[in-house]
Amino acid sequence: MPYTDPLKRLLRKGSFPLKADSSLPLWEELIKSLETQAATATAEAKALQQGLDYGIFGDTVTVNGISFNPGLDDLGMFLGAMHAELMRDFDIYNRRGDTRIHDFARRIRDIAIKHNILAASDVTLQPVSPDHGMGTGLVTTGELNFIPDPNLCDKGGFGSQPDQKLIGIAAPQWELLKKRRYVKQTTGAIGRASHYVLAHLLNHQVNGSGKKVANVVAFASDGNKQMAKQVEGILKEAVHRGLTVNYAVSAVGKVGMTPGRSAALQACSTQTQKAIIEIEQHLPEELVISLSVRQADGTYVSIISQQRISNFVPETVPVI
Repeated sequence: MPYTDPLKRLLRKGSFPLKADSSLPLWEELIKSLETQAATATAEAKALQQGLDYGIFGDTVTVNGISFNPGLDDLGMFLGAMHAELMRDFDIYNRRGDTRIHDFARRIRDIAIKHNILAASDVTLQPVSPDHGMGTGLVTTGELNFIPDPNLCDKGGFGSQPDQKLIGIAAPQWELLKKRRYVKQTTGAIGRASHYVLAHLLNHQVNGSGKKVANVVAFASDGNKQMAKQVEGILKEAVHRGLTVNYAVSAVGKVGMTPGRSAALQACSTQTQKAIIEIEQHLPEELVISLSVRQADGTYVSIISQQRISNFVPETVPVI
């Protein structure tokens, strides 16, 4: 099954089609060929590269500057490279409501399942907190890869940004916490946005739902940005490329009713301000996160070990 000349030109360079409307037929051609004759289509793509390793084939995948041999065959490496390319800019296509790219990614996942390259992920969310009503952690019960755990993703097999309405219903505490305006930790300056965001435990780009209250926790927005940069970017890089990982997140400690927080409580002028501080004392002090990647021999190599992301909970009267 020979590829068309436009697709051949891309594959020779180790490239994939763009995700513009004009290039989507090439994606369709490529994926359809793998759905119908996976071995032949993979062999032809590899032959087009004339033995050069552009990152699509070969034995290793590099994540966060570390190279791993995941034990994937040529088809597995090919599917992982395609999946990673399609999942780049995931949020842009979500916001547009354009599902065509996600449909391609879903078909790649189906091919991986059909050929026993990956099994479905198996991740367990810990019970919600009885105090703040949201998530407390997750562990990788079996494995985590780009095949979603059906219990953690949304309908259709992908994740989502936090659903403020659904989380607010399941955890009314969030409706109060989100009223506190942003407080800059170094200066105490007050911003316009909310101080807290709903931080995913399993990120939406690796199929974690924003509609499940056990998968989100109220966290300082600056801390959530730190988590995205230091942890979740690496997690996505590994999972999207077809690697199998072990991932664990724990919400550790409680900030407590400190003397400063107690003084702020006494200084509140409204019941809403008081209610916010009463809930804040139960928020976690930090998230502790670990990530490791499975190699061909079944052992796991640590990339992130006990990374601590602090939760800045102000000890001031909430500005609403």
